[in-house]
Amino acid sequence: MARHQLPKPTLSFICGLVAWLCISQAAWALSYYNIRAADVTATSFTLVWQTDYPAKPNIQLYSDVSGLVPVTSAAIEPSFTDTNNQNLADAAESSGVMRVRISGLNPATPYFYRLVTQSNSIQELFPTEGALPSVVTAKYSIPYGNESLATTIYQPDGSST
Repeated sequence: MARHQLPKPTLSFICGLVAWLCISQAAWALSYYNIRAADVTATSFTLVWQTDYPAKPNIQLYSDVSGLVPVTSAAIEPSFTDTNNQNLADAAESSGVMRVRISGLNPATPYFYRLVTQSNSIQELFPTEGALPSVVTAKYSIPYGNESLATTIYQPDGSST
């Protein structure tokens, strides 16, 4: 039985391509900063964070610090704004400002989360390992109105939208 071997140039090309993909994947990794819980009530909260590239936000919600017990009863609203302003949500996402509202929660309860950020065809989770960050809902809520996402978004040429 004859064995077939790839020609050395083809094998070198494949190895080079695999190495480039591994290096490029690391270069595409998003940086996460300014991660905040906002508008915490007895039954909801909003997570806001920034990335260094335009992206689409989401989260995974858990009732334990290890992320083994998903919370399935919560409503998760990616790109949430209090006024349902899609232009504001789109402008924020294109500038790397992520915002997700989580509602349908129980009062005075800790919830643990993992950020899910989709940039182009790459989905990233944060954190990827270790204990998950948490938010504890308030014991009771006082009615309020607040659009907590307000920013001036600058284009590369310095103009604002």
